[in-house]
Amino acid sequence: MSAEPLGAGFTVAITVNGPGEVATWAAPVVAELARSFPEARVGLFLLPCRFAAGTEADVLRHAMPDLTVFTPAQSRPYITHGQAPEGWRPTARGVVLFLGGEPLLARLLARRLGYPCWGFVAKTDRPSRYFDVSLLEAEIGHPIVDGQRSFAADLTGSPQRLVFFPGSRPQHANLAVQVYRGVIEALGRHELPADLQLRVARSPFLDLDRVSEDARRFVLEHEASPEELLHIRLAVAIPGSMTVELGARGVPFVLVLPIILRYARHFHFPGLAGILGNLPLIGPPIKMLIIRGIRQRHALMALPNQRAGRQIAPEVAGRVTPEDIADTVAELLADPPRLATIAAELQAAMGPPGAPGRIVARLREYAQAGVAA
Repeated sequence: MSAEPLGAGFTVAITVNGPGEVATWAAPVVAELARSFPEARVGLFLLPCRFAAGTEADVLRHAMPDLTVFTPAQSRPYITHGQAPEGWRPTARGVVLFLGGEPLLARLLARRLGYPCWGFVAKTDRPSRYFDVSLLEAEIGHPIVDGQRSFAADLTGSPQRLVFFPGSRPQHANLAVQVYRGVIEALGRHELPADLQLRVARSPFLDLDRVSEDARRFVLEHEASPEELLHIRLAVAIPGSMTVELGARGVPFVLVLPIILRYARHFHFPGLAGILGNLPLIGPPIKMLIIRGIRQRHALMALPNQRAGRQIAPEVAGRVTPEDIADTVAELLADPPRLATIAAELQAAMGPPGAPGRIVARLREYAQAGVAA
């Protein structure tokens, strides 16, 4: 009789939450599982998240049609009450792999399945108490470095392309578009390269039916084609996981976050801060105090800058205007050597490739140890 394939009786149940974790953590690992551990049974559980875009399941099913994906509405009843979603048939042995979401829910899912709970731990070298095995970024690297290259830098070609990234969540996109319109208007007062093109990179997670009419029109008028996104001279982005992707691809960018009262309604917070921030009249000033407090605690907002411990990509944040942002953008476009330095240093800050392969190799070793036993 032929031996049973290594992973035929082994399940990897992955937890994840919002667009950033789906794109930068889960997608590269799922792709590596399909490549080097195809025998394993893989199920991806989207966990409830206030900051989710709501489109994560559709994006995953479109990009990976063979992947079993469960929505938050399916995941939570299973984790808390054992109501198994249709199509879920876990094996006796396996691992719950946390790649985003609430760690406690991942732990409860592991208990439900009788599996150990493994977790990817970013931005710290300390294991998490929620996980039986902590996969530390400091040891294995970041999965995004191996992610799909949907955009790339082009620092010498023509035309030069300035690309605005409005984010994946409707409320953030609404804010970003207001700011970006002001930036584009202010750029008109600068002497810019004659071949400069202005484009918008629309996130696959952004549902245009849920944004303002102004944001929808702005995105559709300037939306970049997939080919254009492979030739970016400079990007403009808001805080979030997109800065990780830009850094990993060596795309120079400017991070923008104007903290001024007229933009307050676009900021949303969980818990008590969210309740107070949504109060009539006094809510917007409260939001400004919260944001400024966060800004004071986090001198660097872009994730690659945080990793490097210094400002590689310029950050224009705080009491700033679209004119301030335009000044920085124009200055960078006029300085190709500085753009090249930023690109190289961003990639160096994100570290070497290979994290998904190292994670999957650990899973294979664990599965093999069980077979040998």
